[in-house]
Amino acid sequence: MMLGLLVDLGCKSALIVGAALLVSTAMRGRPAAERAALLQAALVALLALFVLAPLLPPLELALLPASETVWSAVNTRSAPGAVAEMPSAPATTLDGAALVAMLYAAGVVLLLVRFLTGLWTLRRWTGAARPAIDPHWLRVMDRETVGFRRPLRLLVSPHAATPLSWGIIPAWILIGPATHARPDQAEAVIAHEMAHIRRFDWLGLVVARVAIALFWFNPLVWLVARQLMREVELAADADALGRVDRYDYAQALLAVAGGRPVHSEANGMAFSRTALARRINTVLDGDAGRRMRPLAPALLLAVALGTAVPLAAAHIVRIAPAPPAPPPPIPEPPAPPVPPSAAAAAAPSAWPDAVRSTGHAGGRMLKRLGSGIKGSSTARFAMAGTGGTDRQVAGVPVARAVIDGSPQDAEAAAAKREEEGGAAAAKRGAEDQRRGLGEGMRGTAVGFRARAEELERVANLPGQSSAVRASNLAIAKGFRASADDLDNKADTLNGT
Repeated sequence: MMLGLLVDLGCKSALIVGAALLVSTAMRGRPAAERAALLQAALVALLALFVLAPLLPPLELALLPASETVWSAVNTRSAPGAVAEMPSAPATTLDGAALVAMLYAAGVVLLLVRFLTGLWTLRRWTGAARPAIDPHWLRVMDRETVGFRRPLRLLVSPHAATPLSWGIIPAWILIGPATHARPDQAEAVIAHEMAHIRRFDWLGLVVARVAIALFWFNPLVWLVARQLMREVELAADADALGRVDRYDYAQALLAVAGGRPVHSEANGMAFSRTALARRINTVLDGDAGRRMRPLAPALLLAVALGTAVPLAAAHIVRIAPAPPAPPPPIPEPPAPPVPPSAAAAAAPSAWPDAVRSTGHAGGRMLKRLGSGIKGSSTARFAMAGTGGTDRQVAGVPVARAVIDGSPQDAEAAAAKREEEGGAAAAKRGAEDQRRGLGEGMRGTAVGFRARAEELERVANLPGQSSAVRASNLAIAKGFRASADDLDNKADTLNGT
């Protein structure tokens, strides 16, 4: 029974997360927050599927072909002279279903213990942290938490290599001493982490970890959880850009680039080095600033749960086999021949039947003749009442009122001048905006090249290991490639 349940859950979970990945790919043009809400709804549907599948009454769907084993057994037993076959004793081998159940339980326990250990580590870091004392950090924190009703604390922890946040009630933001010593990063860091806290992203992370533990045997669930973490960070960037200038935010992302990843059970600004160029380009191009529609998360969650409930109850079964065809009936023996004298005595006279048939035919003919006479008389009287002519109503075309007129020449000239002036002003504004965006891209490119030169200088210092030197040079190469890309985009904007 356990093996069948795991197979059933594996197929249904693959259907849910596979559909979520396809829809998420099709939503590339939508805001990252909507894609994150879609993936979160899919993971919630997985938890509902796991809980409801053993509880709901089965909804049998006869989709598999019928098996003829049952009817063949019935025919064998009903056949005369058939010898009943005794069931063979089961072989004494290792129970495969029990082994699969033990393996599944071991995977679930291992992943849940890992998750709880991570929570305990976060709790220990938070307990050993000290409150932030820099006035600039405190002012930014006070400004960003206006109207925020849940308890929230900003702490400095030596274990937080990059800023991170976790918890719901209360919630915590942990920053490292190096980050605390740079007040210029306060606005970007607080805006990003507050976006995670306002959107309850840590709760979505917990749901993802539990779903992975329960469906660890399905690789698509791991893929959905990883994609969710990426979309959550992009969505937090979009929320932060509503409060921080995009170029300052890009500089803050550069400051945490290449740092040691945060704890896997918390949300943070850190990201992999391979995602650096894409994330910064998204911020600078303005794609990260698009907001999610307000009702999108509730609608996606309702659709996901509405799909998970019937899917949890559905069970695919075989089509009921058709009963065997009944045996052909046994023909009855023919009746004995009747003597000719007895047949003549039993046959009725044909004369009364001929008389009745002739009478019925004559009655039907007289009835039709009377109906024809009545119809012709009615038509004659009708023609006489109307003068014997048919009348036809002639169609009268609908007249259309045409109002002929023209605007005054002075008013037309004034409207035309106003339109031309507005078009010229709009064109000048678009050119100024494009020029400002290009200058901002060039300034960011200069920052990239400065960071690349710093990394190359560190890589060429004596005493550096080959691995550290290669890593610094690779990051510097990525910075230079991003700077060249920004310069090309700036040239494209300026038309050079």
